[in-house]
Amino acid sequence: MLKQRNYFLFILSLLFVVEGFTQNTQPLKTTVTGEVKKSKTIKKKKAGTSAAGLTSDGLIKAAKVAAFKQNNYPKAKTYLFKALKRSPNYADVKLFLGRIYGWTNQYDSAKYYFESVLSKKPKYEDAWAGYVDLNYFANHYEEALANVNKGLKYLPKSKLLISKKKKIEAAIKKVKSVNVASTSKLKVSNGGIDSLSEPGNQPVPKLPGNAGNQPAEKIQLEYTNQPPVNKPAVQQPSTLSNSPANLDTASADDLIILARKAVFDEKNYEKGKAYLYRALRISPTYADVMIFLGRIHTWTNNYDSAKYYFESALKAKGDYEDAFIAYSDLEYWNDHYHLSLGLDETGLRFHPQSEDLIIRKIKNLIALKDYKNAELTVNEFLLTNKKNAAALALREQIRVLSAKNSFSVGYDFSYFNKQFANPWHLVGVEYGRVTDLGKVIARVNLANRFSTNGAQFEIDAYPHISKTFYAYMNVGVPLTNVGIFPLFRAGFSLYANLPAAFEAELGFRYLQFSGNPIIIYTAYLGKYVKNWLFSERLYMVPSDYSKTISASFSLAASYYIGGTSSDDVVGGTIGYGISPDDRANNIQLNTPERLGSYKMGLFYKRKISKFDVFSISQGLAVTEYLPGTHGNEFQFGIGVTHRF
Repeated sequence: MLKQRNYFLFILSLLFVVEGFTQNTQPLKTTVTGEVKKSKTIKKKKAGTSAAGLTSDGLIKAAKVAAFKQNNYPKAKTYLFKALKRSPNYADVKLFLGRIYGWTNQYDSAKYYFESVLSKKPKYEDAWAGYVDLNYFANHYEEALANVNKGLKYLPKSKLLISKKKKIEAAIKKVKSVNVASTSKLKVSNGGIDSLSEPGNQPVPKLPGNAGNQPAEKIQLEYTNQPPVNKPAVQQPSTLSNSPANLDTASADDLIILARKAVFDEKNYEKGKAYLYRALRISPTYADVMIFLGRIHTWTNNYDSAKYYFESALKAKGDYEDAFIAYSDLEYWNDHYHLSLGLDETGLRFHPQSEDLIIRKIKNLIALKDYKNAELTVNEFLLTNKKNAAALALREQIRVLSAKNSFSVGYDFSYFNKQFANPWHLVGVEYGRVTDLGKVIARVNLANRFSTNGAQFEIDAYPHISKTFYAYMNVGVPLTNVGIFPLFRAGFSLYANLPAAFEAELGFRYLQFSGNPIIIYTAYLGKYVKNWLFSERLYMVPSDYSKTISASFSLAASYYIGGTSSDDVVGGTIGYGISPDDRANNIQLNTPERLGSYKMGLFYKRKISKFDVFSISQGLAVTEYLPGTHGNEFQFGIGVTHRF
């Protein structure tokens, strides 16, 4: 009993280590309902596990190290996004993000964060300095001057802003001294345009020598000593090939037409943005221009810039349906389903009959697994739109995904060339139900072994504990006591979804045969790589229950066909020993001898209809059933599952 207690304490200590390691992480991959979640490349990647316990200030410090000492801006942004999630109104975090976006030539994202800070803290000197730097290094001297003057209204004695104003005025003066005749007309050639592109290509400013050691709120930038380039801040080209009119006289609508041609016909997003920036200077509150810019930034994965333009469009025109649609798409494609749904519902208050918004609302409800409201919404919509193809397809999707019941039948056949005279047969019939707490399965196993029939009843449960953890629990008893099933079986495992696409399990299995019970400890580790899952599992039997400590292990590789569901998978296993979870063979654990068994197998599972799944498996085991005596076991399994 002492050894058993020690093993139990060992397992508990490992579980606490896993819990601490996975704190503040998101769930990955496989769920107990059979769904497999593919890894996605998202804009705001999670930081490494070393950042899990850091405060917002600690994350800022980590971001400074990444940005200034390692020159790793994506890593720095990762830390800052994590800090912003913890402290959504932390001005220093937004300011640092604005700086990084400015250094990496993402003008609109930088502008979004600077304006976000200044809207709540208009007397924040560093924010005004950062915003003015952004304008200055993009050669937007007039805009820089306007912003520095705004800052001086709040901070009239700021030496920093006064110094920047002098440099801006000097730059403007130098630009005006350039020969207007040679600079006011810009020719466009080779299908490209200069100086109309998104403000960018700004140099990364030189930081003070000790910038990496300063607090984030004190990071200051000084203008470089390089003189301003000899071109005006806003240049006015006179002609453009294939344009409907001279750009000097082109209207905002003309420029939208040119932008559409550049984006959709030429696939030139930068050129399209250039036209739209010019249109926005002509009509600063033109919502269609802002929406088009937001769409382009969405397609090019510039989330914050897209968000900035969609919010600007809604400020300019608060009930604009197209703005709600575009903004909803941005949040949906970034997996922000609650935010996307909120935009759909707000838009529907203005446009209750909007088909586009209703369809998007249904998709968001499905993504949130709110199948009840999704079904109510789609059915109400189909009352007046009976032939809407998108709605009909979504209704079928809801019916499949909302199926909470399943019925399965499986058959396993085992043939022994030496060990036993007759083959073994096992039939399993089970009913499963998905509940709010997790999935529950009731199973009846019917077997013929040693030329004798027997039956067993089992219950499996997979309760949800948190976003990171879920559990497995099992209890089984024989319905007929003839010795071909354990007198009692039980099991428990704690599963954890770990960072970097890992998953792990720790648990035990309890088997009571005619003699002393056997407690078997198990550990599992899996790693997802694209559509693959590579895993290893270990079972360990302490010496309390056999002559020596013994173990069995297996390695498996599974490929998820299409990468979206565990219903479509093919794979193989190799291993050593007998698994207590192998219902076809675990009766062979009823012996004090732990002799060798080498095994390999293949399996295939495929969805054959919306509600039906077919599975098949085949395996070979070479078993030392007596000391020095080996025999072969050939295994075959087949099964089908129906969901309803």
